[in-house]
Amino acid sequence: MSRIHCSPAALLAVSLFFAPALLRADDETPAAKPATAEKAATPDKAAEKAPPADVTTQGTVTVAGEKITYTAIAGTLTVGSSDIQDAQLGLDGKPQPGSQLALDAPKEPKDATPVARMFYVAYFKKDAKAEDRPIIFFYNGGPGSSTVWLHMGSLGPKHVVTSGDQHLPAAPYKLVDNAYSLLDTSDLVFIDMPGTGFGRLVGKDAEKAFWGVDEDANAFARFIARFITKYNRWNSPKFIFGESYGTTRSAVLANIL
Repeated sequence: MSRIHCSPAALLAVSLFFAPALLRADDETPAAKPATAEKAATPDKAAEKAPPADVTTQGTVTVAGEKITYTAIAGTLTVGSSDIQDAQLGLDGKPQPGSQLALDAPKEPKDATPVARMFYVAYFKKDAKAEDRPIIFFYNGGPGSSTVWLHMGSLGPKHVVTSGDQHLPAAPYKLVDNAYSLLDTSDLVFIDMPGTGFGRLVGKDAEKAFWGVDEDANAFARFIARFITKYNRWNSPKFIFGESYGTTRSAVLANIL
């Protein structure tokens, strides 16, 4: 993928000083099966499920006295574990036909070159000109946290109602409009780090390929490049916004970008 040219002034990293916790969505444990059925299913065990299709909804929120109509998209983007591998992946996350990655594809999916399916939720103000509309990429820290905290607790168009800084009872929670969202000034993209939230790591030794200071930041850089390509936002002013370890990630990511 192409590199992004950003000036230091266009990069924002903010620490909000609340402790992120590890959120990870694990696949449901399948129910026990008879031995015969288990044996019959064995050849398919290594097969990875395809990532789900993007989901698009519409919404409104009032921020700073302005009623904003927006489009929300929840989806995944697949990034490679190296620039060479990433360049051979299509926007659908599959190796491009005829690429070396496709030609060298192993028989067993578990032996494939590792990729990260990174989950995100994006909010776009309706009828805004993309080239004039800033876009901010958000992520929490940990490392090992999804970005539910910045998304549903701080700056998304909706937030969970809390009465203070104490732990809440179990879900379900009440959601209300967030009058302090940044959607009045910028489009918003909340990104889960590789292997957290609804994202998935796929392939051989995937954790080693994406869980490290440089490995993590490179995954975010490839994600941003793919995102602005998919949504045609190369000419938009771009910002990055990290919390906790996300500020460290921002320093490394800014250097890469």
